[in-house]
Amino acid sequence: MANADSTSRQLVFEDGSSHKFWDIALEGSSHTVRFGRVGTDGQTQTKDFSSKDEARKAFDKLVAQKLKKGYADASGNTQSAKAPSAKATAQPVKASAKPAKATSPQTKTKPAAKTKEKAAAQSEVEPSQPEAAAADLQVTRTFALLPTDWYRATFREQEPMPLPEPSPFDKDKCLARLAKLPTTSYDWDVKWDKLNLPRALSKEEAHFWLVAMTTKRSREVKMKDFAAKFAKRKFDGAIEAEEAFKLVRSADRRVSVEAALALANLVTPEAYVEAYCTHEPGTKKPWESAAAQQMLLDGLQRFIVPYLTEKQRKALQKLLRKDWDPNFQPTSPYDQFPPSHYAAAALGMSKEVYQVTSKWADDQFVESYGYYSAPQQLVLGLGSPELIVTEWKRLKLQMRDTDDVRAFIACTETSALECVVDTILAQTNKEEAAKLLEALALVRAPEAAEPMLRCKLDSKAQAQARAWLDFNVGNAVHG
Repeated sequence: MANADSTSRQLVFEDGSSHKFWDIALEGSSHTVRFGRVGTDGQTQTKDFSSKDEARKAFDKLVAQKLKKGYADASGNTQSAKAPSAKATAQPVKASAKPAKATSPQTKTKPAAKTKEKAAAQSEVEPSQPEAAAADLQVTRTFALLPTDWYRATFREQEPMPLPEPSPFDKDKCLARLAKLPTTSYDWDVKWDKLNLPRALSKEEAHFWLVAMTTKRSREVKMKDFAAKFAKRKFDGAIEAEEAFKLVRSADRRVSVEAALALANLVTPEAYVEAYCTHEPGTKKPWESAAAQQMLLDGLQRFIVPYLTEKQRKALQKLLRKDWDPNFQPTSPYDQFPPSHYAAAALGMSKEVYQVTSKWADDQFVESYGYYSAPQQLVLGLGSPELIVTEWKRLKLQMRDTDDVRAFIACTETSALECVVDTILAQTNKEEAAKLLEALALVRAPEAAEPMLRCKLDSKAQAQARAWLDFNVGNAVHG
């Protein structure tokens, strides 16, 4: 019999380059909140109340506040009714004992009656000493993916995500933000991701950021002085697609995906796809060329495809079919496939994509892991979870990064988690293994228990796997 006093919600938030998760578990007269950036362990707080009713009211209020701010259920509420398997289910485990809430020695929980709501909200964002998570005894089937991740599964019918109205361009504010951005790589590169830009930008602001991100800057030039260079320049958003992509091509350093976000706000989807398919990276170095093309593809997948109507999607597919050639084969490990092939995979042209992948030899990417040619991108664009898994295993592909892991999970859900585990176990770098496992940890279902156990025993990310098993007790027991 289900325990009415136990329930949980898993929410995620995405706005431009800001990707966050927020989970809350209600257990009797207390609740536990876990939150942070997607791909990290996050921070945890447990709060006790004087009664179960007070705990329930606080639970409902916090969830309502998050939904109002734009958070969405991690189960992928953006999907249509034709993707029922991605919806969350939660069944409490039959257990008479309430899980113990482990707390940090320096931190004590306070009754709700003595804590103001405002202070509670502030501590949720910046807790001075986060508490350890209480074990979750529920059996769930949720995927804490980003809303845009689900659109990598192009075989599912999904409604386009709504595109919000952009805020007016405030040049002074943008200049101030630019001046304060941190740098990395011995001051050569700028951490553009720290801007956390929203998906919708005014054309003027998109113009500003595109120019800033593609303008050459010496490491000796401080960001304050760099920002001052743009104070008297005019940014009216009146820039043609060809000129906008020329700026990207002329950049002397690796361009951040935030530049693709700016492009997506400046040009039409048709202009973006056409320019991407004819884009010349401006370098003969294979690693720089691959990075430039991958950045533009990331932009297509994240900032354009989820917002397309069916009519727009079909128009783009028609554009790609004009010069479609499924017979191209890389002649060296440094070659890429034509950009039109990757765009076709992103836009749901599964039959055309299969014309390409079915010609590949079983061992074609074993030696190079497909680093430059990125066959993973094409296989993830096939027409069903079963076909994706079949081709993935036939070609012995591995995931290159957490984006590949999230896309693979969005397409196959829990049906082939062993493919993710194989990648994690093959990773010899502890930090990289941890990143990959944190992406796997976005799956909260019994089917993830055995993969996590394998990672706990044999991977370089044992601590992260152990943390998942310790917290997801209900799923671990039933898995």
